[in-house]
Amino acid sequence: MKREAILVKSDETIKYLFLVALCLLLMSISFVFNHPTQIIEGLLAIHTAPSMLLTDYIAVSSVGATLFNVGLLTLISVFIVKYQK
Repeated sequence: MKREAILVKSDETIKYLFLVALCLLLMSISFVFNHPTQIIEGLLAIHTAPSMLLTDYIAVSSVGATLFNVGLLTLISVFIVKYQK
């Protein structure tokens, strides 16, 4: 039983690490599309605009700011889920 518990814990850790890596990848790719100052300006525009869909965020700001926003918010969500257990 102990070995199964270790495997389950290891499996969950791998899933969290995958999600964190995906978030960091999205945030890193955003710098390919835009300069950091443009991303910050885009994030401010995104967080003040009344949008509901991901495509709305691209229309409001830029692809880079949208990718950074998606990565950041998903990363925050992953940490909330991990530490609420």
